[in-house]
Amino acid sequence: MKKNNIKLLLPFAVLASLVMGAGCSRSMDDVNTNPFLLTDSIAKRDGFNQGAFFLVMQNEVIPVQENRYQFAEHMIGLPYGRYLPPINSWAGQNFQTFNPNPDWNSTPFNDAFGNIYPAFFNIQKITGESGVNYAWAKIILVAAMQRITDMYGPIPYTKVRFGQLSSPYDPQETVYDSMIADLTESAAILQNYVTASGNAKPMLYYDNVYAGDFSKWVRFANSLKLRMAMRMVYADAGRARRYAEEAVAAGVMTSNEDNAAVKTFQKNPIYIINGWPELRASAEIVSYLKGFGDKRLEKYIVPGSYNGVTDYYGVRSGLINMNRDVLGKIYSSPNIGNDARLLWMPAAEVAFLRAEGAVRGWNMGGTAESFYTQGVSLSFTQWELSSADATTYLTNNTAKQANYTDARGLNSANAVSTITVSWNEADNAETKLERIVTQKWIALFPLGTEAWSEYRRTGYPKFFPAVNNLSSDGVNSTSGARRLVFPSKEYNNNNANVSAAVSFLKGTDAQSTKLWWDAKN
Repeated sequence: MKKNNIKLLLPFAVLASLVMGAGCSRSMDDVNTNPFLLTDSIAKRDGFNQGAFFLVMQNEVIPVQENRYQFAEHMIGLPYGRYLPPINSWAGQNFQTFNPNPDWNSTPFNDAFGNIYPAFFNIQKITGESGVNYAWAKIILVAAMQRITDMYGPIPYTKVRFGQLSSPYDPQETVYDSMIADLTESAAILQNYVTASGNAKPMLYYDNVYAGDFSKWVRFANSLKLRMAMRMVYADAGRARRYAEEAVAAGVMTSNEDNAAVKTFQKNPIYIINGWPELRASAEIVSYLKGFGDKRLEKYIVPGSYNGVTDYYGVRSGLINMNRDVLGKIYSSPNIGNDARLLWMPAAEVAFLRAEGAVRGWNMGGTAESFYTQGVSLSFTQWELSSADATTYLTNNTAKQANYTDARGLNSANAVSTITVSWNEADNAETKLERIVTQKWIALFPLGTEAWSEYRRTGYPKFFPAVNNLSSDGVNSTSGARRLVFPSKEYNNNNANVSAAVSFLKGTDAQSTKLWWDAKN
């Protein structure tokens, strides 16, 4: 496992491959003579091309390399968010049974600090911590580190500096305020550039998310601010409202053209892991979508087969003694192609965030019902289903989550939710919240860590209890893990700072300890 030693230079093989990939499309002379050159930062400095550092950062927001994706998302976010739980027991140590190998808790933290920050520091050095490129880099940094703070809670953020081998941690409240300030400032800088330049795209060949379109990065930054504002609503409703209304007023994502998703430099990591096979559809995604008659089911997963019967089969979270070669032939696998982009944030999520804000009485620019409808419609069209399909779906006021029937008859369970699809303005606020978040959870597929965060924040959608709970630190089988424990290497190499970070928590450094924003009564 990597230490949290923040170094300037990236692994040569990774960086060289990215430089070659970028360089084959456009010569450095072309870049350096671009009339809309933001700074001289694209020029070669210290033997490297700055553009490659942007590519590295984009590839690490959610790691695109399959082994790092496995530790960052597949083993944690996908089972905790109840999308695609692993079907490998890994010698009896597993996140979904709440007893992972202690070293596995370290990997998302170490990879983020070991891969994101070195690239960011190079950009910081070249740009002199100013200008449009630096603002763009800060947006990507926040996109990555928001996931990390939502896994662990307190993290180093405001005091991380180039050359430091250890860094002080910030309370999560401070992390959130600082990230939101960075997003606000950076979005304003990019918006000024878009207006002044006519939305010129000098970084076109170094942007695998929006092809150099900074106007879309502005909308993404504001949307990320809206996500973070809603995340803190139960911890500080006043600030949450202020940040959310600011984000919407500045301009958020409204169409699937705005969806944030990175084009990977190799095959999609879910596609690769699916072939091992080590992940299958959850009992929740099958039972909700089957019960709702949701056509996205066939877009998300492919049927499995058991005893000659083909159907959409989901697997319960928390199984033990799993044999992936046996279970992989039974349960449904993800329907994600090798060239699929890796999703960061869909416009549908933003519509649901605005729907929730409207339920709370915030100025979101429309009604809760209108944004709820928009969120469902955006998700349907994102997955190449028709608007007519979405309209029909939204009129269904009787369908509910189906009972879960295990293909092997071992872990079947009755439905845990009675929420329906169609909007009912007469419902109370909590019922509206469950409806919004349940549909947002469906639309977030396969963003497991984000789904896990929303479940911890709201309690929705309702999940089946883990079949087995092998936790030694008080995790509840139904509400699940609330965070990851701090990396053991931090206790070895950064002991004073990580020990101070524990005092920022609501309890001990345990999986069962709630984060700052996890404050719903």
